[in-house]
Amino acid sequence: MNVSDFCTEDKFIQGFSRFLRTAPHDSNQQLLFSIPTRSGKEKLQVELSRPRLSASLEKLAHLSMDEMAVYQPTEIEFLVRELSDPPFPRHLLYSSDGEGFFSVEDSENGLTYRLGPPSDEYITFLFCRLIDMHGSEVMFRHPLQSFNAQGIRTLQSEIQQNPIDVFDFFRRTNSRMLTLSVKSEQEIGFEELYSHATAMLFELGFNLDIALVPQRNPETVLRPNRIARMSRLEIGEIAAPRRRYDPELVYHYESAIGSNNLVLQYISYYHILEHFFEKVFWDDLLAHFRKSITRPGFSYEKDSDVMSLIKKLRKQVEMRDDSYTFSEEDALGLTLERFLDIDTLVEELVEYDEDLLEYYRNRAASFSSGPRIDLRGPDPSIIRKNLSGRIYKTRCALVHRKANKRSQYEPFKNERELAKEIPLLRFIAEQVMINSASVFAA
Repeated sequence: MNVSDFCTEDKFIQGFSRFLRTAPHDSNQQLLFSIPTRSGKEKLQVELSRPRLSASLEKLAHLSMDEMAVYQPTEIEFLVRELSDPPFPRHLLYSSDGEGFFSVEDSENGLTYRLGPPSDEYITFLFCRLIDMHGSEVMFRHPLQSFNAQGIRTLQSEIQQNPIDVFDFFRRTNSRMLTLSVKSEQEIGFEELYSHATAMLFELGFNLDIALVPQRNPETVLRPNRIARMSRLEIGEIAAPRRRYDPELVYHYESAIGSNNLVLQYISYYHILEHFFEKVFWDDLLAHFRKSITRPGFSYEKDSDVMSLIKKLRKQVEMRDDSYTFSEEDALGLTLERFLDIDTLVEELVEYDEDLLEYYRNRAASFSSGPRIDLRGPDPSIIRKNLSGRIYKTRCALVHRKANKRSQYEPFKNERELAKEIPLLRFIAEQVMINSASVFAA
């Protein structure tokens, strides 16, 4: 698709207005934005130069797009996501003269590599792309969220001395956002450009121990803001905890929310549910056993009654390598039955992204072939059964990497589908943690 098919001046201004939480007003060849600070007591003045935006749109008119990449036969630029823990120090990515970010010339092949803040045209593309996909949704956190009061005053003082353009303001307030670009003197096409780009990512990882991966899925850009705008507490509203949570579950939860790796997120949330599998399974089995042997029609002296009970137990429990095993999917269903409130799950999904309910009802991830789920259906037992089937099959597709296996996850190819599954499992895992916690003694 050509970028100019959906990227216009009006769409960019619409998207940037949502980012800045304010509408612009015209002033000759520029638009002026008065950005409210989080306290509401001060405002920052940022300008959008129409000629600069026009130049960016003119450049985009010659570019095509693939997911989150813009390209033409001689160049490519795409967003990269850092997975390093701890994050790689940004100042080490500056060139040796301190004048710019990492750049490498390959004179033999006529290539130039650059890793650094996004270009004007990429920022223009990014806002048009997200507004095209997600309409009126606010796409990023408040641009000044990472600034304290002193930082805002410093920024305001700098802007008063040297007015700042919206492109530079975006780079300043999203300083960890990086793109990788490759430019070629010859027309070599998308596949070859992308191959050179990913080769550079490997070289950077090998030499600097910095983990950078192409960010192909727009959902990973939007996820932090969607969680932030849900009806949860601001930092000044948080009180002392009233519940005691299992430290192991807290570890898995923090691992999930602290990672940019979608597979690690999903598996970490799954571990929270998995923690209860053995207990809920044996609790359920013992309850059925007691129910059977206390029925008035049951007699321990009748061989047929005892054999019938043994057969039922054998169906649910197997002996393997000197230990008892049971159905993990059944245990997952029992965990949901004990800890999950479906109405609460629906409310949280609606607040996060109402379109997900329709998605889960009509579609399943192609890499796992799990069941579809009508979360507003009339039968809770069917909802829980489909939830456990979908979650378990997704988990298996992520961890079982056998050759010629049809249901398995392929990085990049299936990333967008996996991103859709994560909110569902996150909100379930949070309920399991909260509803399994005990209350601190007064």
